[in-house]
Amino acid sequence: MKRRAIIYLAFLLLLLLTVVIAFQSHRPHQLAPGVELSSGSFNVRSYTVVRIDLHQASLQLHWKDPAANPFLTFDHLAEHLAPNRLIFATNAGIFSPGYTPLGLHVENGRELVPLNLASGTGNFYLRPNGVFFIDQNGAHIVESSQYPGTTPQTRLATQSGPLLVLNNQLNPNFRKDSNNLQVRSAVGVLSSDKIVFVLSREPLTFYQIATFFRDKLTCPAALYLDGAISRFYPGEKPAGGVESNFAGIFAILENRQRLQGRHSPGPDSRAANDKDKGPQTPPISR
Repeated sequence: MKRRAIIYLAFLLLLLLTVVIAFQSHRPHQLAPGVELSSGSFNVRSYTVVRIDLHQASLQLHWKDPAANPFLTFDHLAEHLAPNRLIFATNAGIFSPGYTPLGLHVENGRELVPLNLASGTGNFYLRPNGVFFIDQNGAHIVESSQYPGTTPQTRLATQSGPLLVLNNQLNPNFRKDSNNLQVRSAVGVLSSDKIVFVLSREPLTFYQIATFFRDKLTCPAALYLDGAISRFYPGEKPAGGVESNFAGIFAILENRQRLQGRHSPGPDSRAANDKDKGPQTPPISR
């Protein structure tokens, strides 16, 4: 009887340990109103997560300075935006070797790079790929061919690939047993006014980061942004990451406009495949 009780207690402790390991999270830290940073692990993989409430914080997208040169780095962008203080920044979608976005890039209603529906090699072209955009109705993630077109109300848009999650479904091209491990970043749409950026803190597969979005964050739509070059500002380079410049850069500034009573539109949803290093387009390994 006593032996049976010990076995039962050991089973309960093992079950509790499994739950703790499944998702360990640190207390969220508020970078600014509507911008919350947290970190944790899910299924033995570690992540940094930034949740953004678009009713309280205004997300921007930047590529080139007034001299038509790419900003390339968070520091250069921060210098350009001064005296406004940069609160958060991260890389946008995949780009070509010349630091030009490989697909659609929209800033404040201006389409600087058109939608790319061509075929090719590399993660950007792994179908389905997609577009993350914000317009007067909120935030959206759609399959690239379903992008409704740029209008003056399109605040920003970036195209990348593959889609990780779309309509709560994982990209069917992902393999659970894949051994293609890379640092990865992605954006997800939780609702029309809430989005989330995720950066893995160590190399992992597309399947693992897609499962994190769907099963832990309960995010119905998520788009892969880039691989080993991915970074958050502020933040350190992830284990397994590499140093690189960027093309498009997402940014949030200290919200002085909102403190003065101004308001800008927020986001909505629709999203769901592996890339390694940003400006390159290597063979696919799922």
